[in-house]
Amino acid sequence: MMPVIAHNILFSIEILSNGITVFTQKCVSGIEADAQKCKYYADATLAMATALNPIVGYSSAAEVSKEAYTSGKSVKQVAVEKGILGNSDANKVLDPLKLTGK
Repeated sequence: MMPVIAHNILFSIEILSNGITVFTQKCVSGIEADAQKCKYYADATLAMATALNPIVGYSSAAEVSKEAYTSGKSVKQVAVEKGILGNSDANKVLDPLKLTGK
């Protein structure tokens, strides 16, 4: 019984290995990120409001996040419009690259 199980496991590993190789060659190879779209998504995410927590507190950051969600604006735009941050401060505090440690 054990040799049959071992044979099937090894055969399954071989199938998976071949499948991964073909998937990489046919599907993954050559994919490039759209830098502009990535920047847009990073700037538009409501998660940016978490960077406001240490500065203005949870409730104000939550308000900014809710308003950004309902209005369709970015967290940065709402924070500047409400006067919570100046434009230059907003650019420093709500910089996606800085927040991700890059």
